[in-house]
Amino acid sequence: MDAIPSRPAVRKRIRALAAFLLAVIALLSLSPAGAAAALSYAPDGPYTVSRYYTALRDVRLTGNYAVDLVNVALSQVGYREGNCSADLAGTNVFGELNYTEYGRWFGLPHSEWCAMFVSWCARQARIPESVVDNASFATADDFGVRFRERGSYTPKPGDLIIFDWTYNGFNRAEPYSAHGDHVGIVFFSDDRYVYYVDGNLDDFVEKRRMALDDPNLKGYGTYENNSGDYNEEDFGKLTDDCVLCTGGVIDPYDNVRYAVLPFDDVRESDVYYDAVFWSYENAVTAGVTAVKFAPESTCTRAQMVTFLWRSLGRPAPAGEGPGFTDAVENAYYSEALTWAVENGIINGTGGGRFSPDRSITRGQLMTILHRLAGSPAAGSAAYSDVPADSYYARAIAWAADLGIIAEGEYGAAFSPDSPCLRGQIVLYMHRFFMSL
Repeated sequence: MDAIPSRPAVRKRIRALAAFLLAVIALLSLSPAGAAAALSYAPDGPYTVSRYYTALRDVRLTGNYAVDLVNVALSQVGYREGNCSADLAGTNVFGELNYTEYGRWFGLPHSEWCAMFVSWCARQARIPESVVDNASFATADDFGVRFRERGSYTPKPGDLIIFDWTYNGFNRAEPYSAHGDHVGIVFFSDDRYVYYVDGNLDDFVEKRRMALDDPNLKGYGTYENNSGDYNEEDFGKLTDDCVLCTGGVIDPYDNVRYAVLPFDDVRESDVYYDAVFWSYENAVTAGVTAVKFAPESTCTRAQMVTFLWRSLGRPAPAGEGPGFTDAVENAYYSEALTWAVENGIINGTGGGRFSPDRSITRGQLMTILHRLAGSPAAGSAAYSDVPADSYYARAIAWAADLGIIAEGEYGAAFSPDSPCLRGQIVLYMHRFFMSL
């Protein structure tokens, strides 16, 4: 039988155990693993009473930077920008003037905020700036991460996803990694899409998805070392199966922006299906109703130039108006048309007119896309109804060479003067951008 320890010995053991437990508690308090997300700064008053602040405080930091970055970003889904510096709670359904808590934290409270949102998430996830730097521009260089081009890399949760809406990276003097117009945080990918948390594109934080081969998708900002291996020491991996957030499992397909094409007149077997999905997913065009895309309907010249302008990221024109006598002031197409005229993409129909309500023809559309590409040289069009001296001959030949017009799609005749239908327009636009 073991001897019963004396009272002094018991007290000594208790004191030793208490000291050990206190040391463990102290160590745990210093470790970020399992800790609630404590903000790295003093948040603004309106934000502290918002549900987004509460959601952030509920995030349990794991010490895995990828997990923590994704979970912090997901906690902010639904946050809407405000209209003034006091409107930062994220609940203004009419907010549209770029006032956010993320911008206030960064020091630019009234600016485009996609990159500042990513920076804010990184700081609240306790990621060192040596791994993900603060940035107000959406480039891999600004964030200090390694850039990987679309198609050459499989995105991982926690990567940054970088977009180039204006395609300026295709005619570049700077390094490719120095370009980018928009940025988000990847939380999932499958064999067709990448899913990400996006801030600012539609004035709020949302879950979105994009096709892996979409031409708007420039590439990714990754945390790899120079040997090309994933730098687990600095960042850590996250499985693609799920993201743990506030104690639950996030379904990557749940409530993703534009997860399902809503049109009942567009089938997956249609040649323009992917193009319609691309145009809808990227807010190039909606349907004629909530459930109809009307792919066989004609499209006006004003609608077409608006589609093109939206697909390029809605660039701001330098001037006040397009200068056509029949272009209505402050019409839905005014900014798009002014930009197109300034850039030599639209010349009008003669006599100082644009003819905004006239149907766009196939020949006109090919001419516009050809001008957008810089009017490159081309051979002869192989269609019997495309005269060699016609204004659209070189454009149609170029489009056929590039695959914008698929081989054998129209037989011997292209019908350049026939109206270009809505399904055809998005199909040709999608092929054009995919060819870049």
